[in-house]
Amino acid sequence: MRSIRSWHTAIVVLSTLVAPATACLGEIDWDEARQFWAFQAPEASAPPAVANSSWVRRELDRFILHRLEREGLAPAPEASRETLVRRLSLDLTGLPPSVADHEIPQFYSRFVDHLLDTPQFGERMASLWLPVARYAEDQAHGRVTSFPGAPHYRSWVIDAFNRDLPYDQFVRLQLAADLLGDDDDLPALGFLALGPYPPNGSRVAERADMWADRVDLVSRGLLGLSVACARCHDHLSEPIGAEDYYAFAGIFASVQHDYVTRGDHTLHIVSDAVLKNLRVFRNGDPEQAGKLAPRRNIRLLSPHPDLDAYQDGSGRRELAAELTAPSNPLLARVMVNRVWGELFGRYLVETPSNFGQSGAPPTHPELLDYLACRFVENGWSVKWLVRELVSSATYRQELSLIHI
Repeated sequence: MRSIRSWHTAIVVLSTLVAPATACLGEIDWDEARQFWAFQAPEASAPPAVANSSWVRRELDRFILHRLEREGLAPAPEASRETLVRRLSLDLTGLPPSVADHEIPQFYSRFVDHLLDTPQFGERMASLWLPVARYAEDQAHGRVTSFPGAPHYRSWVIDAFNRDLPYDQFVRLQLAADLLGDDDDLPALGFLALGPYPPNGSRVAERADMWADRVDLVSRGLLGLSVACARCHDHLSEPIGAEDYYAFAGIFASVQHDYVTRGDHTLHIVSDAVLKNLRVFRNGDPEQAGKLAPRRNIRLLSPHPDLDAYQDGSGRRELAAELTAPSNPLLARVMVNRVWGELFGRYLVETPSNFGQSGAPPTHPELLDYLACRFVENGWSVKWLVRELVSSATYRQELSLIHI
């Protein structure tokens, strides 16, 4: 964790030279903070009118074509059948097409459905997700150097995408499968369990690095927010205070790493342990513990920011419910952006793990919101989202990298 600690040290030094954008949690104007685009609920505005409506195959095309027409540009011609077959096969399965793929009747829509139904689709989507989950089967230091059961988490992710598990449930299970009652989904807890963790009885500073890893994993991976930047001080550019960070970290300080016995299989999971409410470490130093920060979501995203700490064990189940609630403005947007980037080679938000004020603004904010709302309306179905994107005229253009 040296790089994380060094990075935070650099930020502390920087904070002495640059006045922070948010002085302290108590001074934040929350109404004003929530006016930032990423913190407002997505709204599915009507697709704009376009002159060349015959080009449109999906409503999302209208957003793209509207921008092109405004700039005096025209779309590229549609790619050849051979190009589209190869593009679809590589994008949806990670594999080149077979000869038989070229012979599928009613070419495009049936070919897309065929690819979505192959087991390789789950593997391809897992190649998007596992880096987000910082998946690894070993670590360089700590109580263990390898995770022999790690492939069970990978297999669970692949299967989840293949059975089109709704994305909101996909997220809930990775945070709290043990608390949601289905033992078949326990491998999902590898999301939290497969990161670095120190040996039992380790110093608070070492455990604090583990908490920071989990905070970063959940906040940047699921929400596109750099909450861990508030570990040493109030965030320099986001409405996230140090008290927010330690309230969030307390959730992960209240879990332990466990192993589960399934014949010859070993699952790496987490479970609730001794419950802890952390104190704010001044400058990130455990020796300078200050104000108590009861376990909860960050205030910016909490539907009930003034309530007491989470009361349901560690709070993982409560956190999972809040992150997947319709009131959360980020979860659907962040996933839509990740899938778009995988398929088009360029993100709508070029900083996919940073939707905050220090990140890049969306190139097409109305399109991002439109897709996020439609994603939720269609049951958080990742297969629906992929089918919608690759069926568009935008995707079917001759150029493999769409410049929009």
